[in-house]
Amino acid sequence: MKWRNTKNETLLKRSRHIFAMPIATVLVALFLSACSGTRYVEFDQEFDNSQVLFRTVAVDVAPEFRDEFPDCVVVMPPLGGKGSDNYSGVIEAALAAHLTKKINRVVVSIERDAAMHRLAINVSQDDDLRALAAALKCDALITSEIITTDKKYFLVWSQLQIGLVVKMTRMRDGQLLWRARHVADRSEGGLPLSVFGAAMEAYSSTKLTLDEDVTASVVDDAVRRLVASLPDAKSF
Repeated sequence: MKWRNTKNETLLKRSRHIFAMPIATVLVALFLSACSGTRYVEFDQEFDNSQVLFRTVAVDVAPEFRDEFPDCVVVMPPLGGKGSDNYSGVIEAALAAHLTKKINRVVVSIERDAAMHRLAINVSQDDDLRALAAALKCDALITSEIITTDKKYFLVWSQLQIGLVVKMTRMRDGQLLWRARHVADRSEGGLPLSVFGAAMEAYSSTKLTLDEDVTASVVDDAVRRLVASLPDAKSF
């Protein structure tokens, strides 16, 4: 007759049950992280349900970009609807930082505004913009548009979304060289499972809503992913 240690078997079964949940949780987390990378798609491609788990950047690079890589670009102030002025400086700074990694010379606010004032530039006139680019000895213009600035707050869950379209236009002939579109988001909180959990989720959610640095961080995420789609002109 084989002797069996019932107590040890019981402890072993319990330990297996205890460790099963964390392993399952880790597997789910790994699956989601694998599915939540950044996907680059054609600019005109429609968003569909298969892309929900992915950060999607829509991009279009014209053949003319590779025929004559721009050596210098002028970054213009972003366009947008009501309240977009709050994001202009942050977007310009992010564009300057990331474009510098791809383009040899990037002209932003101080130098650009001084030239615009000196030349009495009207940004709605293409001839004026060409004159601005020529005065700054730049090949192309970078324009951007804020397409969404959505902020949600439901006490235990909050989300910030910022969507941008960025374009590069060759000023000599008005040729569109590159365009990209992306909506970046950040969220905190979740479904509370207890009173303590509700307090923690509410704290995380409120912190995201009140933290001014989050806006700059989300803008930087958006711009970084957009500019990543731009071919590296410094390599040519």
